[in-house]
Amino acid sequence: MATSSNENINKRPRDDETIPVLIRFGIENRPVQYIYIHKNEFKIGRGLDNDEIIQNTCVSRSHCIFKKINDNEWTLTNLSSSPSGILVNDKKIEEPRILKAGDVIQLLPTPELTFTVKFGYSDESDSKMIKLMSNECLMDTVKQKQDSFSAHQDMEIKKMQEQIELKEQAQNLLKSRLNELIKNHEEVQGKFEEKNEEIKNLQNQIQAGNNQQNEIKTNLTNLLLRLDEERQQFEKTLTAEKKKWQDEVNMTKQEKEQLEKKMEQQMNLWKEQQLAALAKDKDALQLKLNQTENAFKEQQALAEKLQVSLQNQQVVMDSLAPIILVDNDGSEQTIEILETIDLTNDDDKNLSCNKEKKDKMTKAMDEQFTCSICSELFYKATTVNCSHTFCQYCINEWRKRSRECPICRTIVTSMNRALVLDNFIDEAVVNLSPADQERRNQLIRERYSPEKPVNLKNGRMKVAKRR
Repeated sequence: MATSSNENINKRPRDDETIPVLIRFGIENRPVQYIYIHKNEFKIGRGLDNDEIIQNTCVSRSHCIFKKINDNEWTLTNLSSSPSGILVNDKKIEEPRILKAGDVIQLLPTPELTFTVKFGYSDESDSKMIKLMSNECLMDTVKQKQDSFSAHQDMEIKKMQEQIELKEQAQNLLKSRLNELIKNHEEVQGKFEEKNEEIKNLQNQIQAGNNQQNEIKTNLTNLLLRLDEERQQFEKTLTAEKKKWQDEVNMTKQEKEQLEKKMEQQMNLWKEQQLAALAKDKDALQLKLNQTENAFKEQQALAEKLQVSLQNQQVVMDSLAPIILVDNDGSEQTIEILETIDLTNDDDKNLSCNKEKKDKMTKAMDEQFTCSICSELFYKATTVNCSHTFCQYCINEWRKRSRECPICRTIVTSMNRALVLDNFIDEAVVNLSPADQERRNQLIRERYSPEKPVNLKNGRMKVAKRR
């Protein structure tokens, strides 16, 4: 007997029998899960001896069991010790519960362990079963629409039948009244005329009632025909919608692949555009870096050149200084003679030499250290990116009118102070005449005073000079 019982437990359903399938629809990006009840007794739990193992600490080792009791009837029995138990359609089961298609089973009160019961044939493959479940969802919707339509038709028919029954009751009442009046007519001869008139009225009413009854029956027949036509039209519309839905489902995969391919092409195009833009920016930055390095090297060379020129100038100025040798052991007469010789013989020669040196130095400064905008010695010398140098005030005023260099017409992108050049000019100005020094100071005051006299001529800006 034990062997026969075990064989019955492990027996699989025939190919033509339906088996229950537990479906958990996708939640929070999780795929759809299917549990096929492929044995007459199918156990679910956390233990390894179960037919379906659920790795969840809240699930009991033997949580529940599905049993087949008839050809197409299955029951669910709770085996867990959980206080929440197992819910079927939001109701806790205390004893074996017969399952129906569409029942919602909650092994635990969580979405992950909530399943919907469907029935399918055991010989169908997984792909066919999945398609069957999807089509059944659609057919459930169609069935709901059909049930609603049928209920509306039944209500209309019932309403017409109630009207016919009311008319029949009224007709029966009138007939009963007529029979009573006929009987009374035989008994009461004195009221014959009155009763006859009443009988005539009742007969007219009965005839009218019969006419209304016939009319209602005709209306009912027409209504049934119209409802039948509407039902056929409705079923035809549902069939067309179902076919359209099936076509859309078949096109979904192809459209998804096309969309993924299009997105990949757009991403590759965007990457190429970004790489091209980065390469262009890199080239522009490299060009700017090279220009800056060249300008720096030119300024450094200019500074070295100015430093050498300054040293040479200092040597010249030292050679022009009068040298008077005085012997500490000589007499006062010797000193007076030396002084007389210096004053009479060398004075004119030294003055002529100093004047010549100063003229050369002034000419060299006018040629090399003069601003091209104002034609004056640089004040706060500023070198732009094309290596040309101007007064800071002059180039700032010029850039208010044009962004190009006044000499080479290159776009001005950077400006740097030439401090070595400023220091050299400041030391050289000390050796100029007091009149030249005062004229330079007056020019500086005019430039940085609230009112700045400026002359514009032929597009060139030139600060007014006073000679």
